[in-house]
Amino acid sequence: MARCDRCDTVFSPSAVREEFNSEYPSFDYDGFKEKLCFDCAKDVIESEEDGDIELDCEECGKTFDPFADMGDFIYQTGDSGPDYLDTWSTAHKRLCLDCAMDEQRDFYS
Repeated sequence: MARCDRCDTVFSPSAVREEFNSEYPSFDYDGFKEKLCFDCAKDVIESEEDGDIELDCEECGKTFDPFADMGDFIYQTGDSGPDYLDTWSTAHKRLCLDCAMDEQRDFYS
């Protein structure tokens, strides 16, 4: 058992990992910088807080913060441009900003 770093709830990390990875397959529970119960992990994802999770790009291997990259992606592609997480779906893998931009160039060329 573990204690959530945010709300102090006692939880089973393996049970939360399984539930989280099932509910949010684009992300990885093990990428959180804190020990989080499911509700707090869900809050981080749904509020798109940057600085709380790091993932490994499945294209180049770089470790990146998806929500920080999301903001940069929107800046580079424009508000009416493609969605960052949709780019992950199109590519069928988690992508850092650079690889997501490459994916978009390949998709639209």
